[in-house]
Amino acid sequence: TVRGILNATDYIVAPSKCSLIDTNGINDLIKIYFIGKRNNPKLELKKVFFVQIEERTKVFADALKEFTEFFNSNDLGLNSNILSKNYVRKDSNINNAMLENLDIINYKKSSPSSTDYKNIANELIKELK
Repeated sequence: TVRGILNATDYIVAPSKCSLIDTNGINDLIKIYFIGKRNNPKLELKKVFFVQIEERTKVFADALKEFTEFFNSNDLGLNSNILSKNYVRKDSNINNAMLENLDIINYKKSSPSSTDYKNIANELIKELK
């Protein structure tokens, strides 16, 4: 169950699409986080990162602004550093990798999304040190 998982972990790292509709999902994530924190005081919402990003769209720009304002100005006591500086661009290689039952790095390590996931991993490793 979700509660069991939250009791067994110290960190939550969550992907999200970046659209105004997806702010509802982030609100749900935060509610679940606080429920889990009651039983596991060490639990930390460490990072939220965006997936399937199309950088040149107005939707991305507007949603990024909304998410940034939310995480920088919320009164929930969350770290303002939760929103990742890195994100995963939309890439057809991800769908192709899934068809082959492979992760993107093993499918095509030179793809843009593979590089993006590596950047997110490096960001997390740096913060956890």
